[in-house]
Amino acid sequence: MGTNYYARYNICPQCGRYDELHICKISFGWKPLFQAYREEEYGVEIRSFRDWVEFWRQPDVKIVDEYGDEVEKEDFVGLLAIRHKYEGFKSHLKSDRGIWTDKEGYEFTYREFS
Repeated sequence: MGTNYYARYNICPQCGRYDELHICKISFGWKPLFQAYREEEYGVEIRSFRDWVEFWRQPDVKIVDEYGDEVEKEDFVGLLAIRHKYEGFKSHLKSDRGIWTDKEGYEFTYREFS
């Protein structure tokens, strides 16, 4: 069982329409797996945890879970840091060749997942 997290941005104050990118999935017993994006496909280049943090710093970006509940940015970064540092969680690297780690050791893939 896991929870997916999304970044909502370009939120229209009148109609509530928004754009959304899948950030990651956090599953019990596993390290977070982050979604990576190519600029030519999505208009944003995200290949590392630092790239995600820079994206989240934009004032109109909101982080929500798969149920639509907003998560405070500071709380989310703290949750990710705690789960990243815990040695007992399994890595996705052994299970899939399309996954890599960034400089900080966070796991990423371009493949869509949920």
